[in-house]
Amino acid sequence: MRAQVEAAVLQRCRRPVIAAAVLALTFAGLPRTSAAQQRSPLWGGAAIQQTLPQGVKFRTETPKSAFAFSDSYGANSVFGDYQAYGSQFSTLGPMLNSGSIRHLRDGNAAVLPGIYYLPMFKSLCNHGTRHSVVFPIKTTTAASIISGINQYGAQCIDFVEPQNEMDALAGYGSKDPNWPKKIIAEQTLLYHTMKSVPAFSNITVLGPALSNPANYSLLGNLDAISDAGNSHSAMCDANPGSTFYGTLGHRVSVVKASWPTKPVWVTETDYNDNSSNGGHCAVPDDVMAKYVARTQTERFNLGEPRIYWFSLKDRPQVIAGDEGLLRSNNSPKPAYIEMTNLMQVVGDATSSTPQPINWALVGSATIHHTLLQKSDGTYELLLWNEVPSWDTRTHVKISVPVQSATVHLPPSIGTATYYTFNTSYQMVRTPVTQRGSSFTIPVSDNISVLDFK
Repeated sequence: MRAQVEAAVLQRCRRPVIAAAVLALTFAGLPRTSAAQQRSPLWGGAAIQQTLPQGVKFRTETPKSAFAFSDSYGANSVFGDYQAYGSQFSTLGPMLNSGSIRHLRDGNAAVLPGIYYLPMFKSLCNHGTRHSVVFPIKTTTAASIISGINQYGAQCIDFVEPQNEMDALAGYGSKDPNWPKKIIAEQTLLYHTMKSVPAFSNITVLGPALSNPANYSLLGNLDAISDAGNSHSAMCDANPGSTFYGTLGHRVSVVKASWPTKPVWVTETDYNDNSSNGGHCAVPDDVMAKYVARTQTERFNLGEPRIYWFSLKDRPQVIAGDEGLLRSNNSPKPAYIEMTNLMQVVGDATSSTPQPINWALVGSATIHHTLLQKSDGTYELLLWNEVPSWDTRTHVKISVPVQSATVHLPPSIGTATYYTFNTSYQMVRTPVTQRGSSFTIPVSDNISVLDFK
């Protein structure tokens, strides 16, 4: 996507800090089951026998881990830019240490350690974050790989990857027809070096990210020399469910040609909120907030375990530099606030094995969902209307009508809460129509959450 920026990762298991209002809706008088019964694959006989409207049937779905969802959220940073990042670490450091972003990707970690760079990442690591190392192809040797990891400490490194966007940077200014052979050679060296050091066993080795997805066909199958694939993919100004620029699912399938059996990480994706800088790909910041949250869930549903937004903050001095989650003065954009509040409600700091549930959704086919479960057994049902909020042809906002949908849950459910975003991007309780263990709820083009247990 943009050749001049590469990045590293910071990881921690922590909770976001922006508060959300909570209201418990108690199903008084409904029969309660034990915790074991509530988490059994069939949710007990009562759930299957519940009377549903004609034509409506329960579906059995195994949720995804709420921890895995909150752990999927990351951003690119450029701490090598002293003016935008390094000189402002006293502000950015505490924001990262207390925020909902669990990973950062920063391409300068291999080339700018020393007095300036190393202390910042050491500080972040001491607060539970881990970062990555991107190795430039011209200087990568087995020795430089090992020393590059050891200078930070293996416990601080989340993943490594080879030269960024080699198909665009080949020859550093001129197209090198041998770039596929060269990047495969670097990837092979990187993978085998990492696997030869027992202390590096918990560090993921990503494959190479390319600028043009069509070029993955030139690399062949890289499963044997990668722990995961690597993709750069954005939707310009289209909604994540759009077919205008090609679907997200198609983009995944193109990259999977090089990693047919491995998961694919998205290490760069973005939306831009400045039409003067971003051109036709820019959207208003309120649309950007909706699209960022919806893209995070759509990509997670597709099996992409890590999604890194490009980037953490705006850098107006570079091309398309208004794609940040923060403005250049470090103030949060609506997208940052919305994602922080979403993770406050649905995120989890503890990994667990989700248990199946029988439930039903009645509503428009455009209503998409993600079902999560926390380690305490709470289910988080994310719902949104996956339609355009922005007209990609006329470049104007679209007023999307609220849809009515009904969620049918087992009678064993004891409490439930419904959250929607208000105009300040806070998640607040929203009244719903309740009949027994069924809810009729409003679903907009922004994410809402039904929390129940």
